[in-house]
Amino acid sequence: QTQRQERIHTYARVFDLTSDLAQPVSAYSHGMKQKLAIISALIHEPKLVIMDEPFVGLDPVARPRVQAGFSRTIPSITSAALRAPSS
Repeated sequence: QTQRQERIHTYARVFDLTSDLAQPVSAYSHGMKQKLAIISALIHEPKLVIMDEPFVGLDPVARPRVQAGFSRTIPSITSAALRAPSS
């Protein structure tokens, strides 16, 4: 339980959701829900992550933060597949 709480707070800090953790998810914006979905995928320290368009719906400020968060967490993941929308 303690390790899980530590990971929750670590990812919340990385993806800039720390101040919003006490709010109900129904109050989250689309971008905040997208970040929460990413955290939910990573919290269990999976060996494989497949995400379809994980940056869609993020505001211009959040997108680089989330990308940076991925680069910090992905080294611990054996395989990752991220699909970006085609232009």
